Amino acid sequence: MLYDYWNYTSCINNENQSLIEASLLNILEKEGFTRVYELPKNFSIDELNANYRKITKQLLKQLWIIGLFPGASGWTIMKTQPNEFMCRRPKNSTKPRLSKLGTKINCKAFHWGVYSSSFGILLEVDEKGGIFVSGCHDVTDKRERNFFYQEKINYGEAWKFHLIDMPAHIIEAIEPTSEEEWERKEARLDELLALREQGLGTFDTFAEEEKLMTSDGIKTDQALRQYIGNSSSYWGMRRMYYKAYTKEEQIKADGGRLLYFQPPEYYHQLDYLSEIAAKY
Repeated sequence: MLYDYWNYTSCINNENQSLIEASLLNILEKEGFTRVYELPKNFSIDELNANYRKITKQLLKQLWIIGLFPGASGWTIMKTQPNEFMCRRPKNSTKPRLSKLGTKINCKAFHWGVYSSSFGILLEVDEKGGIFVSGCHDVTDKRERNFFYQEKINYGEAWKFHLIDMPAHIIEAIEPTSEEEWERKEARLDELLALREQGLGTFDTFAEEEKLMTSDGIKTDQALRQYIGNSSSYWGMRRMYYKAYTKEEQIKADGGRLLYFQPPEYYHQLDYLSEIAAKY
């Protein structure tokens, strides 16, 4: 895989989207969020498409989005804008929002974030308020290396499930690549590169090369997507504001729903990049 890849996806071990929606509403209203049903219309779709970054930065002061989508094996997929805001603690709270949600609906949930292809964080929560964080992110500040937002990383370097029972094939699929395996991969990549330079590369050798270059972060993301994502394009959903303005009917037809909230005034005072948006 020759490009950097990011994805932020939460999964809730409950299929009842109405229950999840009601619980989210209760949690966010206590923080001062207001449920809204109409999207701001002070720009055109063409303007949003052409100036997405600029307009979404303005929208974040008046509109946050939570998307719920049907997954497989009893799971619901959740995407948010801002990314990872369910992983952060509300003001004056000792638990991230995802933990509050799991406790409220009496089920387990997790958030998986893959950053720059190779790094990943797995935040798990259970119905009793338990929290476990594993994995690593790419930060230069040493003070942040052992934390995922306000949560301590309990198991560094690699990510693995501790609170949630996953089938054996998922546990095996997300197992980090060993040092010996990396050495074998690098030796084979050298052989494939030599074939490419000699003009002897084929479709099969190119495919093998791409597979060997797939990082652990992408490998885990692919495994979870196949197991929970139900082949859904919503697992890796991008440009959520644009989707809200252009694809809401399709999302409903696919069994999903978008929830809109106006953030409280408190969030207008915060720095977006360091205190609201996904930062890893």
